[in-house]
Formats: sequence, C-alpha cells, structure tokens
Amino acid sequence: MQQWIDAIAKEDGLSRNPVKHIKNFVSGVFSHAIRQDYFPSERANPVREVQIPKVKKGKATHAYTLDELTTMLTKVKEPAKTMIGLASFAGLSKSEIYGLQWSDYMPARMDSKGNLQTATITVSSSMWHGKRNEDAKNEFRQATIPVIGVLAKLLDAHYSRSGKPSTGPIFRNGNDNR
Repeated sequence: MQQWIDAIAKEDGLSRNPVKHIKNFVSGVFSHAIRQDYFPSERANPVREVQIPKVKKGKATHAYTLDELTTMLTKVKEPAKTMIGLASFAGLSKSEIYGLQWSDYMPARMDSKGNLQTATITVSSSMWHGKRNEDAKNEFRQATIPVIGVLAKLLDAHYSRSGKPSTGPIFRNGNDNR
C-alpha cells in the first residue's frame, strides 16, 4: 500500500491533500470490507500505517476581487449569475444554494414604523445529490444572513423570471428539485 500511494503521488504530481484523500478513501474501503467479512478481520487495515510521502505544496487559493466578481457576473447567464451572487455575497455553499426555498428569502421591506428592513436569507435546508437535508450543518449555518443590495436585485429579478412563486425551491432542476 505504501508503494502504491508513493507511486500515485509521484506519477500524478499531486499535492498533500489529494494524496491524503486517496489514502483515506482506500482505508475506508478496507474498513468496510473488514466489517462485512470480505477481508479477514484478524488482519489490520493495510492502509492504516501508510504515511503520506513528501510531495509538492498545494497552490495558494485565490479569493476573487470585487472587480473580478463584477466582471464574472456580466459574463454569465441566469440562473448561474444569481447562484454566483449567493456564493459570493452571502457565502452559501453549493448544497445550500440548491436547497434554498422561496420561504427562505425575505425581500427588503418597510416595517410598520416606515423603516427599511434589509433583505435576508435563512438557510433552512441543503440539497445534495437530489436529496434534501432539512437540517443545516450547525447552528451557525442557520443564522439569518443580511442580503446586500446587488444580491437582492439578482434575487428579486430571479423571483420575477420564475413567475413569482409563493413556495418551492428557488432553483429548479429537471427533476423539479424536490
């Protein structure tokens, strides 16, 4: 197993994290095989003692500048533009974006005293591989998110294009995203 992991790291020129992911996946396969009696339980998981070889460092990640983001938004079509806006301006993950319901979005409005209330989003569920998870990951992911003006405009325009639905997913797919 050590030679195999070393060869993968060397031949493919992978950095540390992808090599760790491969090792962890294969270790999980062996652990499952042991639990299911496909691999002798008296033998230890052959991946457990494998060490990650010295490999190149991963590249630094890059956060888009506001100018880059603005340019990107002018180049993409809907609904991708609104999705990029949600990821960029609200910090939502892909699964949270796909899980958004219209009931999660509260547009800007005037309160009873005439004060403008900021638009908000509440992440109440996520969607992954077509399955809705009604529990957000943790209490912090369930917090109400203030929506800045540019994102509110994108969401309001998307709402109008979608026929102003009263319920349902904000982003529908071919399977109606339910």
